[in-house]
Amino acid sequence: ALVDDAPMPTLSAGGLTALVDGIRRGMEVTAERMRWYRETALSRKVPYIVVMTDGNGNCGLDEDVDKLATDIRIASEGETPQFHFWAFGTEDANFDTLKKLSTTNPAILVKDARFDEFFKWVSFVSRSVSGAGKGSIVDHSPASRSQFLQVTK
Repeated sequence: ALVDDAPMPTLSAGGLTALVDGIRRGMEVTAERMRWYRETALSRKVPYIVVMTDGNGNCGLDEDVDKLATDIRIASEGETPQFHFWAFGTEDANFDTLKKLSTTNPAILVKDARFDEFFKWVSFVSRSVSGAGKGSIVDHSPASRSQFLQVTK
C-alpha cells in the first residue's frame, strides 16, 4: 500500500489557523487546476479538498464561516460537483465550525491523534477513485475504514 511504504510526518500545533482563508485558497487552487484540465482536454476526476485542523481557527466573523459553508455546499453538490469536501479534526478542534463547513460530508474526529489512520484513508481514497471507472460509486467514508476516524454528531 502507498501509506505503508511512506514515513509518517511529524505534525505539530501552535498558533492560530487561518481556516477560512486557507480553505478559500484551496478552492481557488482547485478551480485553477480544473480549468487547466478543461483547457488541455485531459480526463479528470472530481478533486477532494481535505481539511485537517487541531484547534480553533482565527475564523474571523461568523458571517465569514457561514458564507464559506454556503460556497462549499454550492460547489460540492449537484450532478457535476467542483470538488468533494472533507473536514477532519483532533479532539481539540472546533467541531461546531467544522460541522458548519461540512455541508455534504460529515466532520470527522481523528481520535487519539492517529494521523496514520488519516493518511491511510487519504491513500485508500486516492487509489480507489483513481482506479474507478466513470460513474462508479466508491465508499470513501472515513468511519468505515478505521475505528480511529469517527463521524461527529
